[in-house]
Amino acid sequence: MKLVAVTQLVSATQSIVMQLNNPNLADNERKILEDNLIVTWAAGLTNFSSQVLQLLLLKAAYRMEGKPSQAS
Repeated sequence: MKLVAVTQLVSATQSIVMQLNNPNLADNERKILEDNLIVTWAAGLTNFSSQVLQLLLLKAAYRMEGKPSQAS
């Protein structure tokens, strides 16, 4: 699942960067594309960090239950 998310993030970034390289782009279009790039990366980082946090909390819960073998 993480590989799919990273692939989508890279693909979206490449697409937006290619559009930003267009010299005929109006200022408002450039601003919209830059905002889209920021939102794309923010969503990707939020998704990744929530998955990491979920794993850490699950491991902590197993340790609190006294089941460290399942925490690794």
